[in-house]
Amino acid sequence: MAHGATYTYKFPGGTSGWDNSTVWLVGGNPAASYPQLAGDVADLNINYTSNLTVSVNVPVTIGQLKIGDPDGSNYAVVNTGTAGVLKFDNVAGNAQIVHASSRDASNTDVISVPVQLLGNLDLINNSPAPTGTNAYFQIRTGGISSGAASGTQFLTSTVGTTYLGSAAVLSDGGSGGKLGLRVNGGSLIVATAASQNNTFSGGVSIEDGTLRLDLANNATPLGANVVQLGKTGASTSATLAVRNGSVANNIQVNHVVGGVLSLAAPSVGTQATLTGTVTLANDLSIWTSDSSGTGVNGKLNLNGKLTGTGNLTVSASNADSTNSLANAVLFGGTVANDYVGTLALTAGQLQLNKSNNVTAVTGDVSISASGVLKWNFSEQIKDMAGIDVASGGYLWLNGKTETLRSLKLGTYSLPAGTYAESDLRAGSHGGYFFGTGSGTLIIVVPEPSSLSLLALGGLAMLRRSRRSV
Repeated sequence: MAHGATYTYKFPGGTSGWDNSTVWLVGGNPAASYPQLAGDVADLNINYTSNLTVSVNVPVTIGQLKIGDPDGSNYAVVNTGTAGVLKFDNVAGNAQIVHASSRDASNTDVISVPVQLLGNLDLINNSPAPTGTNAYFQIRTGGISSGAASGTQFLTSTVGTTYLGSAAVLSDGGSGGKLGLRVNGGSLIVATAASQNNTFSGGVSIEDGTLRLDLANNATPLGANVVQLGKTGASTSATLAVRNGSVANNIQVNHVVGGVLSLAAPSVGTQATLTGTVTLANDLSIWTSDSSGTGVNGKLNLNGKLTGTGNLTVSASNADSTNSLANAVLFGGTVANDYVGTLALTAGQLQLNKSNNVTAVTGDVSISASGVLKWNFSEQIKDMAGIDVASGGYLWLNGKTETLRSLKLGTYSLPAGTYAESDLRAGSHGGYFFGTGSGTLIIVVPEPSSLSLLALGGLAMLRRSRRSV
């Protein structure tokens, strides 16, 4: 709660300066000043008859900013005037920016002024969920930083979706305090310009909700912080989503008691890469979502190391038997994964993209109907692991080989051995597979009536070998 005066903006539209006392009311009466002290409330959440622009000409400190047209017919912009800075300090509690509006896609409320945190700042967006790629409430320019002398000041998403534009550079600010980023509800979107370097060092924590990164080339969106995914011991669902670009931060997947923790590449046009180490203390969902079916859309490259203990679930879009699999999750990079756990491929394509004889998958693999497991290099799975392919699942050895403890195809089990694509082509097993040539997909189909012939002739095609990793 705020501990200062509450100032309500007087005029329902037009342009004015923040530091003009004649545009503010206190308790329904003309104000003698303007919101500028710790704990003050600046209320711009009024019905606008036209678009509203308020220019901040001097540095001001407030505890809460309310913004938005309740009926959504118009929008507000709080911008920088001659030397404006919005500082947030609510004295005894977290400061707040509260957005409340019945928005449509054409009316977006914007803060376009430097923001400094003297204490923690919560972002609360009570408008409807956005229908496009951006939120209906945005902090676009000017930069966001700590203005405190010590400690860590957290910018926290708590409700709804807030968009931080590419010019809202995140930094510690140089006063001695550190800026931290936290999602504890809703979604926070961080966009970057090309080569933008966000240098804040107070940590990144996705406790509940989604942190989405919309990246341009060579950007550093999260500083050098370790990303904490999930709140230890809590029942939460947390997602780090990356749209385009590369993220080098290490990621700690914390142990939660309920909910789903995810790494994702959502939306059309995504080619996302994670190069840091992902350490598991919990199960992890890895997914892409894109329906365009063209080019490189929907790819999520995990090129760092997967380590720790936890089971993986992978889902990607656009799996079919025509090989037009534009969207995929890829396990790549030069360092072997050593996580302890199983892998479930529930839909779409997972590509094994590490170098020959470098482990991408360490434990048993299950492939559901429409799931596609593709090898870009040989010997990607630990020799002591097995693969279980359900009816309708695909294997795409792609001319490579793999040594396995076991291979189960529908209801039929094959023993340990090194498998090549020629072992699994149509005809080799009495029509049990679909696919006729090198590089084609092989789909497990319902067990044929001639399964007994398979037992006599099929096993002779298996070649045993061992490899070191």
